[in-house]
Amino acid sequence: METGQKQAERAFNQPIFKNIKLNTLDGRAYKFSIVFPMSEDEGAVLTDVHRALLVDLLTCDFGGCSLTNDITHPLMQGTYTDKDGNVLKGKHSEIYVYSAQTDESIEYFKRLKKLLEELSGEDEILIELSPVNLLPSD
Repeated sequence: METGQKQAERAFNQPIFKNIKLNTLDGRAYKFSIVFPMSEDEGAVLTDVHRALLVDLLTCDFGGCSLTNDITHPLMQGTYTDKDGNVLKGKHSEIYVYSAQTDESIEYFKRLKKLLEELSGEDEILIELSPVNLLPSD
């Protein structure tokens, strides 16, 4: 994990944030959903390597994440209209992360969104924020 962590930090230049990791998987949290573009009409957008680096970074910073992957969890498909009015088709992986409900968590994902947009060349990377209540084990 150490090697992946160092590669991820270099790849995304994401600074270390405090107060973003959940202490337990119950109670109030933020759920961040990243629609990670893998391909569109013109070809690859972000690669499996980019996704693996992102997963390493999120695992390091938040203790884990969940994502769609491989044949048993096929990529999402979607369409969108770009700023020139062209309708494009794309395939995406979706990555879910649960965090503490803090301003630092929001700032983390704002910075990550900008970095992923720059890396991919996409006008927008969709990151959704939902406040959630995680059920306790009892």
